[in-house]
Amino acid sequence: MSDWIEIQEVDDPAQVNDWDELVDSSPEPNPMMLAGWHGILKSVFAVRPLYLRAVHKDQSLGVMALYHARSLLAGNVLRGMDGTTATRKNGNSELIAKAMSWAKKHGVAYCQFRCPVAGITDARVELKVHTRVALANGASAIWNRISSNTRRKVRKAGKLGYEVITSEHIPSEFATIYLRRQRDLGTPSPQANLFQAMNEHLSGRLVFLAVKRGQELLGGAVLLCAGSVWLNLYTAVEPEAQLDYASYLLYWNMIEHAVAEGGTILDLGRSRPESGTHRFKLPWASDDLIRQYTLFPVCGKIPAVSLDKSAGFKHEIWKRLPLQIAGPAGGFLRRSIPFA
Repeated sequence: MSDWIEIQEVDDPAQVNDWDELVDSSPEPNPMMLAGWHGILKSVFAVRPLYLRAVHKDQSLGVMALYHARSLLAGNVLRGMDGTTATRKNGNSELIAKAMSWAKKHGVAYCQFRCPVAGITDARVELKVHTRVALANGASAIWNRISSNTRRKVRKAGKLGYEVITSEHIPSEFATIYLRRQRDLGTPSPQANLFQAMNEHLSGRLVFLAVKRGQELLGGAVLLCAGSVWLNLYTAVEPEAQLDYASYLLYWNMIEHAVAEGGTILDLGRSRPESGTHRFKLPWASDDLIRQYTLFPVCGKIPAVSLDKSAGFKHEIWKRLPLQIAGPAGGFLRRSIPFA
């Protein structure tokens, strides 16, 4: 480690004046690196946050956001938040070295850093796709670029009485809609208090786009911003509204909102390549960003397969669970797996 760069463990990054400023000004701003996530990890999930800061002469050079978790599905892991590090120029290698040293000291079985890591011979690399929309040319250029069929569906939803309303607060009703959507996909949903914690800790960075027909909430999307990048993190629309193309209206409003706020990139979120979700996003997209996740052993072994392919989790069975069971059970499973 360079003797002129100090790596500090940060108890509360929200108290570090330039943490979010550094995230905003990094070459690839990532909303998952914002300081507010530290409070969410502590209050909602059964994990231990590890937030690191690289400092030279009292100036922050970079930050690193991770959490230590233990679970039957994922094992004993030190996992990075999406992006893992945000640096101005120097400090990235020192941050990674400190995190690896921490993992060894605390007996962590393996690490998953959501970034490339050099010099590890026994690492396993997993690739994840983030579908993105370039916003620099404005909403009109994007509208003209997307297919006439996609434009028709957006208009159709409007004619059927659907509208999208923007607010800075996630309503409590959205938790039930999101739980039902995740259950139908065969995926455990985080506990409902996640959205309440996001309202509290990510205020000023969070926007909720509500899909309504009259006064009824039928879905929505949670967007976060860092720098000029907007991220679509959580999205769910009721099945009957999907049949009326309300999801298309919602995605178009995401684009319009991000453009209006001066965004240059709208990240439509992570998905498995060629999945139904990925195919839905492609008509809007400018490109797919492939992100590298690096897994490597420390004091144990890497799981034989990635979590989303785990034979230990039966997605088809989960789809059949009543919401009264899927909600608490999913919340219990996800307490140690905030972001799989």
